[in-house]
Amino acid sequence: MFRSSLLFSALLSLASLQLIGGAASIDPFIKCETRVIKGVSSRICSTASQFTPSPVTNPDGSSGYDGPTGFIFRFWKGLAPNTNVLNLSEEETDKHLLVDVSVEWEDGVCQVAIGDTQCNTCKLCSENKDATKTRLKADCSNVPGGRRVSQCETASVFFPFKTTKRLGASGRD
Repeated sequence: MFRSSLLFSALLSLASLQLIGGAASIDPFIKCETRVIKGVSSRICSTASQFTPSPVTNPDGSSGYDGPTGFIFRFWKGLAPNTNVLNLSEEETDKHLLVDVSVEWEDGVCQVAIGDTQCNTCKLCSENKDATKTRLKADCSNVPGGRRVSQCETASVFFPFKTTKRLGASGRD
């Protein structure tokens, strides 16, 4: 499983155990919207989570924060809207998870992963801490059917494929 999936899983575990002082906003219910890519209209379904650093006490006694601030958007195939992904088994997650897009603002890091394969590059075009306004470009041409995105696109709806063929005509396999 790839890094952002592990980060997402860790956030879910820590948030459920209330062990983190930072905020983890996780919406586990699949939301779907219709997108047109190269003239073909398809349903794209996703979930989102946002996280902030935890408060810490530094060795000198001062207060501070530790950990990243960012978000993870996960794109799914073959699941109905409003499916709660927290109820999926590991096998179901592996079967239905199509793409992870993650951004950590402090480090200026973004990643796009398709299955276990990281895209060649991912670069932030803006570091707006509003996840719906953060923009990125990525080269996913190393993934079968992947595209090179040279114009900045909004991360919350970023879809790294040339077509929606991998989703089937209705957005479902």
